Amino acid sequence: MNLIVIQPLGRNREIPRLWLESQRLNRLGFPPGTPLEIRSQSGQLTLKPAIRGENHVSSRVGPGGRRPIIDLANQSLLSSLADYPEVKILASFERIQVSPSHRAFVIQRSNEGP
Repeated sequence: MNLIVIQPLGRNREIPRLWLESQRLNRLGFPPGTPLEIRSQSGQLTLKPAIRGENHVSSRVGPGGRRPIIDLANQSLLSSLADYPEVKILASFERIQVSPSHRAFVIQRSNEGP
């Protein structure tokens, strides 16, 4: 299963925030409680399950059952994405890549001027 989503990069008290909440995370290998390894490289984040990950998939109960949530509000981790209004999330089994969307990249470049 592959999943591509474009969504706004959130903010919480002026700190960038990435919020992923979906039952699809279960099928992608990110059920609640899964420890995560998060790597930031070349302007993108890569999330993978890891035995000794410092972050974990959380959850909440709502209509339809328990939904996994990945909530990242870490300024240093998200610094490479902070200037972009939206991100592209490319997910496959046990791998989620987050990078600026093409539209966000073009907007950011046009704001910088010549």
